[in-house]
Amino acid sequence: MLTREVHTTMHSLKGKRQTREHVLKRIAASPPMQPVDLRIRFMRMIARAGECWIWKGKEITNTGIARMEIQGRRISVHRAAYEFFIGSIPGGLSVLHHCDQPLCVNPAHLFVGTQADNIADAVAKGRNPQGERHGMAKLTADDVRQIRASHLHKPILAAIFGVHPGHIKSIRSRRVWRDL
Repeated sequence: MLTREVHTTMHSLKGKRQTREHVLKRIAASPPMQPVDLRIRFMRMIARAGECWIWKGKEITNTGIARMEIQGRRISVHRAAYEFFIGSIPGGLSVLHHCDQPLCVNPAHLFVGTQADNIADAVAKGRNPQGERHGMAKLTADDVRQIRASHLHKPILAAIFGVHPGHIKSIRSRRVWRDL
């Protein structure tokens, strides 16, 4: 059984405001925090969905790219996954996905390539919207056919369809809407 003197000494700060000196003394006496291993930190932030490892971290940019901080530097998580599990990324190359899931960090689904490889992959898989499917498209395929068949001047057609005359020129010369 504790004596009253010892009991009051042990709990002398209970219910009282702690001073700055006391807090600093407690911090100095506690063991230093060890940083969590990067691989452990990384693996805590994924959820397995089928073959994909989906990143569930909180930092996802408005473009849908997930990032994490490593040694004070923000890096996309699929690049981090490639470096953790496969190896370093040669300069000037991008990390691409076989599975087309931007939040997937499964190293088996990642490969390196140039930006041209990335664009060619997107086109081959139909992920690069063109024509009416493009988010900024103002014209339909029928509008483009009418523009090409019309003999009206570019400014008049531009006013009719609500686009710039330069766009009418690009449509007629087949720089845009080439697939029609």
